Amino acid sequence: MPAASAVCPPTRPKRSPRYDPKRHPVTIGRIYQMECSVREPILKAITVERNRSPLTVSLTPSMLSSKAYLKKKDADLKERPCLVTSIRGEEPSIVPFATFEGQPITKLDLHTQHWAVAVGATPAWPEGRSSIPISPDWPESYEKPVYALVKAIPVGDRRFGGLYEYWPRDERGYRLRRADGTNVVQRNFKLTAETIADFGRLTRQIQQEYEALTPEQRTVWNDSWDAAQLLQDVAQSSIASQMSRFTAPPAVRGMTPGLQPTTPLAPLVLPNKTTAANDTPVPTSPTSPTAQGPGSGSTKKKKRTSLLSIGLSMGART
Repeated sequence: MPAASAVCPPTRPKRSPRYDPKRHPVTIGRIYQMECSVREPILKAITVERNRSPLTVSLTPSMLSSKAYLKKKDADLKERPCLVTSIRGEEPSIVPFATFEGQPITKLDLHTQHWAVAVGATPAWPEGRSSIPISPDWPESYEKPVYALVKAIPVGDRRFGGLYEYWPRDERGYRLRRADGTNVVQRNFKLTAETIADFGRLTRQIQQEYEALTPEQRTVWNDSWDAAQLLQDVAQSSIASQMSRFTAPPAVRGMTPGLQPTTPLAPLVLPNKTTAANDTPVPTSPTSPTAQGPGSGSTKKKKRTSLLSIGLSMGART
């Protein structure tokens, strides 16, 4: 009898090292590959506002579950492009980019919709708000919508993959190669000095609008988080169920070949983000006069460098 062949378990892709400020110097305005969740900026914004305001609104079960998972040391998070927005001492802060797996922005919760800013060629969201131009042009924004979640989060010891790299591919999906056989790769994506200053003003405006929400509005926005999460869970369950029809034996998946028609998911219906529960308008226009408030305060203990201060000091330099 022939000996049974050993089956090698699938190898896990090599993971990037943990961030170390001594070994991984970063520059404000540049884009790096880092491990993070798109929920981190939103949960931070919610937590900061709860601590700031005496009129707190309870977190939903889904929010509490997400916070608990993100606190785990072994949380499996995706490495994604992140823009360095400031450095305090040796602690950089970042803004992550996201495509939301191609999900329309209108199907996301209202917190995420508020903090999401279009990147590159992505249509402005909401209409009339400024977008973030990247130099050179952000290539992925020509393939699908890309957004920056502009509530900055600390880098901490998250995994750090260095400067973000983009590998162009041909129509068949193969990486483009030069005449010498090496792969074509784009890197050194950054914000120009003018864009850095604009970015600082835009994030302050979005923060002020967020602080202006009433408790009634925050309750509606929190409920939209759970509604969006439920919609996502149902969609993922439907996909998994359909895929099982191809992998399960005939006795399990039934005798009918192929996929069965499924009822399409209804779109997530949420209240207008610019209207409070008591019909009080909330400022959302990027050009609103009330949005040009003062910048954030400086700390006495640590030296803080921000995108805005860099932009003002650099002038026209890139």
